Amino acid sequence: MYAAAAVPEDAERRPALDAVRGLAIALVVLVHFGTPHAPASDVASAVFFALVDSGWVGVDLFFVLSGYLITRNLLRARERPHYFRNFYARRALRILPLYWGWLALTFFVLVHLVPGGRPVPWTEQLWYWAFLANVHVAAHWGPSTLVHFWSLAVEEHFYAVWPFVVRWLRPARLLVACVAVAVVAFASRAWLWHSGADARWIVFFTLCRLDALAAGGMLAAAERWRGGLEPLARPVRLCALLGGAAIALLLVEHGRLSWTAPTLAQATVQYTAVAALSTALVAHAASTRPTPLLRWPPLVALGEISYGVYVMHLFVNWAFSVFVVSYAPPVRAMLPWWALLAQIATMLVATSALAWISYRFYERRWLALKRHFGGPESERSR
Repeated sequence: MYAAAAVPEDAERRPALDAVRGLAIALVVLVHFGTPHAPASDVASAVFFALVDSGWVGVDLFFVLSGYLITRNLLRARERPHYFRNFYARRALRILPLYWGWLALTFFVLVHLVPGGRPVPWTEQLWYWAFLANVHVAAHWGPSTLVHFWSLAVEEHFYAVWPFVVRWLRPARLLVACVAVAVVAFASRAWLWHSGADARWIVFFTLCRLDALAAGGMLAAAERWRGGLEPLARPVRLCALLGGAAIALLLVEHGRLSWTAPTLAQATVQYTAVAALSTALVAHAASTRPTPLLRWPPLVALGEISYGVYVMHLFVNWAFSVFVVSYAPPVRAMLPWWALLAQIATMLVATSALAWISYRFYERRWLALKRHFGGPESERSR
């Protein structure tokens, strides 16, 4: 399973929200770096491998966080001059330099340097340059180091339209619009499952994944409408209770959470339940008293560079598989859980180092230009 948040003007400086971002990317890295793995042989390995297999929920956590933060930012800016120009310019400065730069490096340099590399035809490249990776991945899969960009494509499709919706609707009506979007996403997955469509369309198609983004938008709209998060404490607790109960039932019935959606419940309720729990976590992180875990410095630091980790982590996974023989997938599937955990940690450190270098010496130069388009220049994503 493969993974995206732009940040409003004050929320970007809240360590707890960076920690949520760090938790999300840690989960995504866990599932990508940890599969395939050996069968569970004891309780410890069963728990660890279950966590690895469920790491795909980090994608939905990213979506909810992104939906909340950007909707909140748009609501604050909706009456300001240059509303659309500022949003799209700031979004482009956050996303495009690293994303397009990484595509260029991959398509024009790395494929000629790595063992067995082959040039990628323009007809395939265009899907990625045009933010249509999710459609390409659903239909054809794609290069193993780039397939995760499906989630960035879904997010950009949402934000191509969302600023217009936020501009035209007051918070109460925006809340209704968010509910409608979530219903459309749920119904789209149900329809595709009943029609016998390949599970990849359920997972990667934009309409099918909008409920998590809408859930974040719903939280932001409700916060604006009710004048803060405190009046939402009871609905947020209910959201966590219902989402947790649904996930518990799915675990009892199927033994694990599955992104491949083999059953109707897993194709529909599962994703909505994960979005509900993620919404409760984001609401808690945005509150005035988040749990100490969401103030843990390593998790906060990982969240600060999470966009770079997201962009580069599958390349690091591939590099370890090719150049570190002990990490090749057939061998990885025989490792005990503690050895696999050690290798995942090593790869995460390597990816984080690359992401820090990218942020420190490349991305920040582009982010500094945001001062020309309203708000601070330090906005982070992912």
